[in-house]
Amino acid sequence: MDEYVNIVSTMAEPFGQWIMLDVHDNWRRNEDYLNLPLDRFYSVIRSAVASGYTVTCGGDTSEPGVDGMEDAAIIPSWDIPAAYIDQSSRELRIVNGTTSDDHGVHLVGFLPHGGRDWFLAKDSNRSSRLGAFKGYYFYDGDFIRLKALTCMVHHDRLEGLLSGEDRW
Repeated sequence: MDEYVNIVSTMAEPFGQWIMLDVHDNWRRNEDYLNLPLDRFYSVIRSAVASGYTVTCGGDTSEPGVDGMEDAAIIPSWDIPAAYIDQSSRELRIVNGTTSDDHGVHLVGFLPHGGRDWFLAKDSNRSSRLGAFKGYYFYDGDFIRLKALTCMVHHDRLEGLLSGEDRW
């Protein structure tokens, strides 16, 4: 476990700092979440999975764009167009509670396809068994950018982002 780092992306705390993610699942109340700007947060996740690492993500899966019959998690265009998904739109949803911490998944694969990033997510939720790929969803990259609150990655994926005195 010492080789893994929890990452988050929130404007509520300074970027580049270790913070406490104030959600019910953080029962230890530790300040062991590295707060990254959204572009870094997403690029660390993308780089890790594209390089063969797996990543765990906790976030909001009770969304209209999560469809077990279609094995997919997307952000519908009627919610927010992809071009407007940024740090501010993410933060708005965290602050107003429309992005919450209700489930965790395990990202195990990555494929850029059709001009979009797609992640293969292993999921224990009962809805993941409704479609053709039992126990899996295909997560669109925009869904992760907007709805993943925290992810755990191998510390190798953070190379160049941290100083030598960080904890591992």
